[in-house]
Amino acid sequence: MWQFLAYSFILLLVIVSKTESRLCKHNCHNLKKSHFEKLIKDLENFEIDSKCKISQKCAQSFIDFYNRAYSLISQKHSYALYDLMTNFDENNQQVLVEIEAISNSFILKAQIKSLKFEIDQNWNEELKRQLDFAKKAYLIEISFKNQDDKLKESKLSKKLEYIYANSKVCKNETDECLSLEPELDEVMRESRDYDKLLWAWKGWRDATGPKMRQIFAQLVDMRNKAARENGYKDLSEKWIEDFEDEHFESNYDSLYEQIRPLYEQLHSYVRRKLKNFYGSKYPQNLNPNLIPAHLLGNMWAQSWDNIFDLVVPYPNVNQLNLTKILKEKNYTIKNIFEQSEQFFKSLGLFKMTKSFWSKSLFEKPSDRTVQCHPAAFDFYNGYDFRIKMCTSVNEDYFYIAHHEMGHIQYYMAYKNQPFMFRAGANSAFHEAIGDTISLSVQTIKHLNKINLIDFESLSKEQEINFLMMVALKKIAFLPFGYLIDKWRWELFRGNINESNYNLKWWEMREKFQGVQAPVFRDELSFDPGSKFHIVANIPYSRYFMSNILQFQLYKSLCKHSENEGPLYNCDFYGSKKAGNKLKKMLELGSSKHWSIALQIFTNSSTISAGPLIEYFKPLHNWLIKENSKYSELEIAWSSGIYSDLLSENEIRDLVDRVSSIENEECYEIESCARKWLTEYNKVLRDLSENMAKLKFKKEANDVKNTDERFKNIDYLINQFFEKTQNIAKKFQLNYINWNKYLKRMLHVASNRAITFNSKKENDDYENLLGSLKSIYSKAKVCKNETDECLSLEPELDEVMRESRDYDKLLWAWKGWRDATGPKMRQTFTQLVDMRNKAARENGYKDLSEKWIEDFEDEHFESNYDSLYEQIRPLYEQLHSYVRRKLKNFYGSKYPQNLNPNLIPAHLLGNMWAQSWDNIFDLVVPYPDHSIFNFTNFLSNKMTPNTMFKLAEKFFVSLGMSEMTKEFWQNSMIVKPKNKNDRCQPSTYDFFTGKDFRIKMCVSMKSEKDFLRIHKEMTEIQYFMSYRNQPTIFRRSANPSFHEAIGNSVVLSVLSPKHLKLLKLVSTDSLTKEQEINYLMWVALKKIPFLSYSYALDKWRWDVFKGQINSSNFNQKWWEIKQTIQKIEPPIERTENEFDAGAKFHVANQMPYARYFVSSILEFQFFKALCKLADSPGPLFNCDFSNSVKSGYFLKRMLELGASKHWSEALKVLTNQDKISSDALFEYFKPLYEWLIQENSQN
Repeated sequence: MWQFLAYSFILLLVIVSKTESRLCKHNCHNLKKSHFEKLIKDLENFEIDSKCKISQKCAQSFIDFYNRAYSLISQKHSYALYDLMTNFDENNQQVLVEIEAISNSFILKAQIKSLKFEIDQNWNEELKRQLDFAKKAYLIEISFKNQDDKLKESKLSKKLEYIYANSKVCKNETDECLSLEPELDEVMRESRDYDKLLWAWKGWRDATGPKMRQIFAQLVDMRNKAARENGYKDLSEKWIEDFEDEHFESNYDSLYEQIRPLYEQLHSYVRRKLKNFYGSKYPQNLNPNLIPAHLLGNMWAQSWDNIFDLVVPYPNVNQLNLTKILKEKNYTIKNIFEQSEQFFKSLGLFKMTKSFWSKSLFEKPSDRTVQCHPAAFDFYNGYDFRIKMCTSVNEDYFYIAHHEMGHIQYYMAYKNQPFMFRAGANSAFHEAIGDTISLSVQTIKHLNKINLIDFESLSKEQEINFLMMVALKKIAFLPFGYLIDKWRWELFRGNINESNYNLKWWEMREKFQGVQAPVFRDELSFDPGSKFHIVANIPYSRYFMSNILQFQLYKSLCKHSENEGPLYNCDFYGSKKAGNKLKKMLELGSSKHWSIALQIFTNSSTISAGPLIEYFKPLHNWLIKENSKYSELEIAWSSGIYSDLLSENEIRDLVDRVSSIENEECYEIESCARKWLTEYNKVLRDLSENMAKLKFKKEANDVKNTDERFKNIDYLINQFFEKTQNIAKKFQLNYINWNKYLKRMLHVASNRAITFNSKKENDDYENLLGSLKSIYSKAKVCKNETDECLSLEPELDEVMRESRDYDKLLWAWKGWRDATGPKMRQTFTQLVDMRNKAARENGYKDLSEKWIEDFEDEHFESNYDSLYEQIRPLYEQLHSYVRRKLKNFYGSKYPQNLNPNLIPAHLLGNMWAQSWDNIFDLVVPYPDHSIFNFTNFLSNKMTPNTMFKLAEKFFVSLGMSEMTKEFWQNSMIVKPKNKNDRCQPSTYDFFTGKDFRIKMCVSMKSEKDFLRIHKEMTEIQYFMSYRNQPTIFRRSANPSFHEAIGNSVVLSVLSPKHLKLLKLVSTDSLTKEQEINYLMWVALKKIPFLSYSYALDKWRWDVFKGQINSSNFNQKWWEIKQTIQKIEPPIERTENEFDAGAKFHVANQMPYARYFVSSILEFQFFKALCKLADSPGPLFNCDFSNSVKSGYFLKRMLELGASKHWSEALKVLTNQDKISSDALFEYFKPLYEWLIQENSQN
């Protein structure tokens, strides 16, 4: 059977061959789709039976057909690609998409067929290599198993390229807009205006990246999926495999390390020169050892030769200006390509074909959109080869023309190989050939030979100038060429994802290139998309490799041409011997492994940086000497945003210092425990400082928790706690009679941490958590597709706070829940399962047990419920009063179909109905008895800075500390422009004893920020108070203390007495009506929050305990809200929703019971501080500011940190060791009595 099939195939080959010959003499790219479909059908019909699959002859027939058939498909593809690149319209895009789908289908089916052959090692080498290529689908990047996926991928990729090709930068609506080539390129190349360069640099990135980001993410997922379907871990494995080097990555890194010292010297020299040139315009607020990326004469800082005039070593020596010479000699664009052709002909290589001259695109047309990036095309018919570039007469394009024609020479050399071998020995070879020629072309010898200059030798100064010019092209490119695919490999592997594209991009730019963004770049941007090769999905490691390989090939050609003198001045122009050697290597195509081709040509089978280092040795020596003159000049650099953090290896070393006890007997000795704890506290301090820095950087730069560095460090620190808690437990077995302070330390150190069993589990958890946070932070509510969409802060918050339109409130309330919950539900379920599993593996029944344990109260749940029952009567009276007022206000709009004893949740002035003070105007007991106007006070007399200064003054009046110099320097108190910060207020202790910070976005729109500043600054006072404790005790006495201390200060600041000090009221003596109004205003903030915060973790504890699950999340959520808060959803909510996810702390997996407890504890603290201040009058009008005695006892409690059980700390200030709601009831007693009377009358 197989003999018959083979014979049929041979017949088919003849037909295909004749068809190909006949068609391609005329217009090959007009082959119809049906023709290709027939080829695919013929391929499908070739059955490989048990005899055929072991037959060399049958395999050869298959490969012969493969080569001829796929050459036709590739011709069509090349023509379609060329048509699109030279005329970017929808029709050409569609044609290319269709042929790519055909190509993918053919390769996939041929791959499946080829896998059936059982290759015998005795078969001929050429056949075996071609079968190997077929089995790996070597001829395309990756084959798609699903044809629809391929069509979608093609369309999306063309959409990306369309964005790139059509992007322009405009100064304003009336000015002419500039394309990348040639206009923006010209700005970057020629301008020396700092601001104009910044405009072009930023403009190009803003015009491209944001439009590409989402499409790019889809393409990464699709291509990675295809790679996995083809048996690869991810696409990086496929890209690397194409180099046919099992040690490619380590060799790649090794080559970079070899050239790095030269690059660092060049970088340091150029950095100094640029600082001198730009003077005061050179930015002072950036890393001084990194170069702003827009100053290097190129849109991507990948070559720096355009700033040669700024950095020339010997400016007074005559400079070679090839651009000027070309123009003086009236060179045309055609002359440039003719000169290039002449070079190759002088070596005995090929002259360009007739179609090359008639059909190439050498200049940018004005009548259509073209992709100007230089490229060479092989149309696989043996005569049609073309170049596409938007050439200008200048030095750059003079050399680029030689480079691109080098590709054409390669095409022509291997055109007689079987189609599968019509490629470079590896992808770096193709790039290296043209650049090897350029190295010869740019020599003084060559420029003299072709009559562009009239001298052929250089002085020592001119030699250094020449080598500097070449280094600015070649050496500057190497780290850029190196990092592009380092970034993409990490992306394909999942170590970089959509949440940190730009962060990781700039980390690598800073680390390897030593360049930095001149302005803030956030994750709304997508700066990798400003580079064509990333948009076009072209692997870039080939360019890094080729830039090293070209010097190796160049040295070999110089040797074959018997060149004399230094390597950098070798010109092999006219050497037929060198040309013959080169031609033999080029003719091989990819028929031999690249190492064999390299061995034939250079007598070495490995790529080496040796010739490159030899070429630049005179310059390297000069740079070392020159840079050494400037003692302040740092040669290497630290990359920006994370440069001051511990490395992962440093963290591992710290953890290792305390993660084991060598001598088991040590566990029984108190002095051993003391010694271990001393070291433990040192390590914990360093780790805590590192985490605080990382947290601040992440949150100040809006980097989500999917950041790989955060995950790695977080995992290492979790490992620290897991290992050390086990050691602490062993010490605890013997510590009965030890020092009480020591025992407390061991108790805290042994507190069981929730850790995962593997880094993968930890990473999976962080990825899921990052996903939840991302959904929450990016969620928006839109009225329709054309209207502007609203974020939670500040827009939706403002709607809920200020609107009295029932339907608008409903739209915002429902919209926020619809924009968040449904997207979170599945991820939240996975997180619960993961965290519960980890909790059980760490010895807990479930996660609720761990959350409750942190309060160090064995009766916590019953005490928690008891506290709520104590305040419930006050809440119910307030609720009844507010419900009635709202019914009266909304009248007929108030829903009649809901439970009349519950309040619709959207009418209470807050997205979560957790505080009701924003509807004070609707429920004010005595509307004609005003208290004060905070808004006017803030807008007329306050700035964010003066608010913070007022808060500091409050604490200083208590005899407490001023804020540190570092606090004022490093805190972020307003939302920076061009940043997408999470505005959730946060405080930071950097464990240095001096560096404490606040991050918040002060809006000046209500009293909330003014009060919040006092609250957050109280936390800073807590940090400063316990800073002298061992690190393990540098935290609050229990999770509620930090919150409660701040809120107790707020109660004082809110008092009429303190408001008089601020001149918000004219008197601190209130009428009875004003007192009730005031207490109502405070109650609307405080009392509703108690039921809300109590309910939140009651729901989550039941989720963790398994009493609520994903089948009834929403039902149970609203049952608890209705029972405890007595509110209800204004419309039906189903299990398709997940309304719990509308709250930040649920999305962020933050325990909430602490806020309930703290909201009761704050009144207990407040009463104690008022008593110490000898404040007369009712509790609600106490202001303990200026009481040094109050400050003294407060500070004594704060200084304890966690060194004592919270009950002991509580006793220091309150003389009580239990949390009580008595003070809260005393505070609101007048209002409570008024509410009972008022409600009884209605």
